[in-house]
Amino acid sequence: FLAFCLDGLHEDLSRVSEQLLPRTEADEEADEKSCQGRSEEFAAALAWMRYLERSKSFLVDLMQGQLRSSLCCLRCGHKSRKFE
Repeated sequence: FLAFCLDGLHEDLSRVSEQLLPRTEADEEADEKSCQGRSEEFAAALAWMRYLERSKSFLVDLMQGQLRSSLCCLRCGHKSRKFE
């Protein structure tokens, strides 16, 4: 119930002036390429900026944050990171 109420408030208090089209896989791949070889801070800032383009409100400023998840392939050693 609380999550429903907070989500409603978030939508009503949104400071996003225009609704953007949903992000495509091509957009995601372009962001991943731009983050390759760059620092964790750059990748985190880019992910947060992309999030705020669509979800900016007083409640986001107070109560939301960002998580980093990473995976490492045991066979080839490839590492993948994602900020959500």
